[in-house]
Amino acid sequence: MQAIIDQLPNKTKAHALVELGFQVIPVSKDPHGKNMFNFKWSEIIIRDHTLVDSYWYGTLDRDVAVLHDEFGAIDVDVKNGKDGFATIAAQGLELPYTPVSYETPNSGKHFIYRFPKGTTKSSPIYLGKTRIEGVDRQVGNGLAVWYGDAPSAEMLAMVPNAPEWALGVLSDDPMAPALRKVLDALIPGHIDHQSMLNAQYAIASEGAKGAVGYQEAMIDLRDLYLAGRYNIPEHQKEWQDALVGLQAKMPEIEQKARESGKDAAANPEKDFETRVSDKMVDLDVMETAKKRRMEALYNGTTAWEWDDLENVRVEYVLQDLLYRGSLNGFVGRSQIGKTFVMVSMLGAMCLGRDWFGLKTQQQKIMFVAGEGTGGIAGRFRDWARAEGVDWEEVKKNIKIVTDVDLYFDLSVEQLQGVANRFEPDLIVYDTLSATATIENENDAAAMAQLLANAKRVYPNSMTLFVHHPSNATKTMPNPQPRGSSVFYSNADNIMTLTVDSKFKSNVEIPPYSSGKNVHFLNLSTDFEDHGGKSKEGMPVTIKGLYLKEFETGHIVLAQTTGSRQHSHNSLIDACISYLQEQGRKFTVTAFHNAAIELELKDGEDPLGGWKSSKAARSIVESALERGYIVEIDPGSGPSAASYARPKLPQYDF
Repeated sequence: MQAIIDQLPNKTKAHALVELGFQVIPVSKDPHGKNMFNFKWSEIIIRDHTLVDSYWYGTLDRDVAVLHDEFGAIDVDVKNGKDGFATIAAQGLELPYTPVSYETPNSGKHFIYRFPKGTTKSSPIYLGKTRIEGVDRQVGNGLAVWYGDAPSAEMLAMVPNAPEWALGVLSDDPMAPALRKVLDALIPGHIDHQSMLNAQYAIASEGAKGAVGYQEAMIDLRDLYLAGRYNIPEHQKEWQDALVGLQAKMPEIEQKARESGKDAAANPEKDFETRVSDKMVDLDVMETAKKRRMEALYNGTTAWEWDDLENVRVEYVLQDLLYRGSLNGFVGRSQIGKTFVMVSMLGAMCLGRDWFGLKTQQQKIMFVAGEGTGGIAGRFRDWARAEGVDWEEVKKNIKIVTDVDLYFDLSVEQLQGVANRFEPDLIVYDTLSATATIENENDAAAMAQLLANAKRVYPNSMTLFVHHPSNATKTMPNPQPRGSSVFYSNADNIMTLTVDSKFKSNVEIPPYSSGKNVHFLNLSTDFEDHGGKSKEGMPVTIKGLYLKEFETGHIVLAQTTGSRQHSHNSLIDACISYLQEQGRKFTVTAFHNAAIELELKDGEDPLGGWKSSKAARSIVESALERGYIVEIDPGSGPSAASYARPKLPQYDF
């Protein structure tokens, strides 16, 4: 079945057209004509292969419509008693040869040509004010169903320019722009009764103001309303009744038109004020829509009892980094090695192995790959081979999923089905932008909806988004996630991956076989130095990471020998053990001195952990607040207070 699905002709065609630079649009046909879903053509923009698979899913092989800002079609029809070929010949016109053309279902043909950028949208073609019957152009934001096979890139490159007679500008259109705008906002066969009444009124209003093409626009509206299967007696009667009602309103409409004309003549600024007012209304509508969307995502307020709260505890599955039920981000610029770090981390977690000194619990992981899908299996296999672990065991606990769009309900439902069968502990989306067609990552409501959609895929699992930093911070040591702050504020943990140009390994790391030098990386949840976030635990920074070439052409993540960077929790542990051995009092100053004596902090040493006694105090006080250590002797001031580890364990590994 899967092989059949992957070979659907129209789906294959859609992929091929996207590869050639076309935007594709799914079109479902019925016996009475072509229709899409209940939206305008402009509301779906598919420019990548992932979205193609999202819309041509299962065994549903929709027809393919296309848009392009350079290529367009001259549509020659032979139907309803009109023969476009005969009309072209009668006018003494010629269609230049083009290597790309195909027949349409009604014995017509689409001829593909290059149109100058800015050519007006799809419309009839006129010579002066005489329409060339049976001939239309479909270009710009016009739409053409591509009934033939996708051309080769070589054929498309040889497509000639459209003939001059097909380049009529909007001023050649005998219908006034305001009337054309009313009609362009409607979808044939998807116009409800109220929308039809509104359009009738708008056309009549423009006609009362003297708009050219008023009668033609009303006829076109009728054809749009009664398109396809909606051309039935009930709808025909609704149309006639609406015209009778409109006729009764014409005196009122004409009076408003006269007043509007007088107003404009007396006050030229009125038009500007009206446009400003209209814009304000549009903004209000957008804000209202956002509020309603946020309301739909709101799950209600929860009141807790103290006894219940005391029983809530964080359960880490990757020490200091990931805990059950958490929403997480992993932020790093392009080509830095994010996927290699993910593969190493997830490989260790799926087997319950330590990861660079951090404990893990064995997890089932669903990896949603939105980019680089061709090499993801190879990277996991390389990691397993380099680590000497059973590749079959890795495959049992990691499920790879592709072609996902978290901003498309149908795709979310399909992903839910996969999750319900696999029952993952962790779902990873690599990357946020490649697995969700969110139009504007700065839109707070849209980002909130995306996160809510991800959560409902499998509510009991952890979620981890691989994400890019903002352009302004991508080369900084403390990058921030791109887009709305909703992502950062909702995340429980943010891990950042950055290049550490100051890191010096204690052992020599040879360059790659290509001759390029190795770059060392930091992985951190520390906010102050690296822009990360750790909501429930102490910040962690892992230094000395690098991409290791274990075989020519095969890369895995490694950590250099001699790295002395620790998580802050580990620093506290090391200092407590050292002070206990020395029989010394636990104070902030003692902690700081212990870090220096243990070479965890050493002046200019870039491997150092605590930079100053002030930083040491901040870390210890934070550990105190979180219950990681307890104060046993208040002393005479902050620096003199004594501390000890609590007896309760923090992890259950």
